[in-house]
Amino acid sequence: MVLGKLYTSSGSSRQFKVLIAAKYVGVDIETTPNFQISTDTRTPEFLAKFPIGKVPAFETPEGFAVTDSTAIAYYVASKGNNPDFLGKTPEETASILQYLFFASAEISGTVAQTIYPRLGYTPYVKPAVQA
Repeated sequence: MVLGKLYTSSGSSRQFKVLIAAKYVGVDIETTPNFQISTDTRTPEFLAKFPIGKVPAFETPEGFAVTDSTAIAYYVASKGNNPDFLGKTPEETASILQYLFFASAEISGTVAQTIYPRLGYTPYVKPAVQA
C-alpha cells in the first residue's frame, strides 16, 4: 500500500530525502515525475491542498497534507516498520532532528550553489561557486 503522494519535480534533492527515508523504513511513496513546479504549484487544486504553494508537498489518501522535505521525511519515517528509526528516547530523536535540520539549513544550499551551475540550472558565476 502506498503511504501517500509526493509532489515535486523529478530529480529534486529534497525529493530524495523523502524517498531515502521511505526506503529505510519500508514504505512506498507515489511520485509525480511530470510535475512542473512553475505551473502545477499555482493551480487552484494544488493551492487548496497546500496554501503556501511550495514543494515538496505530500498528501496521504486520507487527506493529510504537509510541506517541507524534512517534515515530510520525518512523517514518512514515523510510519515505517522500524520503530527505532527516529530514536528510542527523546534525546536520540532530538539528535536525529539536529542533523536533519543542519543538513537542510547548512549543507543543501551550499551544494545547490555549487552543483546547479555545473548542471546548467543556474548561471555559472565563478566567484559564487568558489565561495
